Amino acid sequence: MGILAVDGTKIQVLQMEEDDDISLTDMVRKIDNGPALIEKWLLMSDKQCPHKFKGCCGKGRTVWGTYAYKDIVFEFACWVSPQFKLYLTKEFERLKKEEQALLG
Repeated sequence: MGILAVDGTKIQVLQMEEDDDISLTDMVRKIDNGPALIEKWLLMSDKQCPHKFKGCCGKGRTVWGTYAYKDIVFEFACWVSPQFKLYLTKEFERLKKEEQALLG
């Protein structure tokens, strides 16, 4: 699908089946110990709501990383930073509008 540009961070979005999956790995790339944040959040959230992570996969088509369905990504973004979540949500909406305009 494309790239989201959020607060100076480029975040890969892949279309897998009918869903847009967003890279958690890219979101934390500029944060110290970022991959550990993903692991901590997944472990913590998995105990509360195990069904939420069916959308996660370990590898994109050609890009390695942790990807998740957009709703899961927005929850993770809020956990990292509510401000980042707002920027991410707005950028995702912009990208979807752009995509719809191209499709007609």
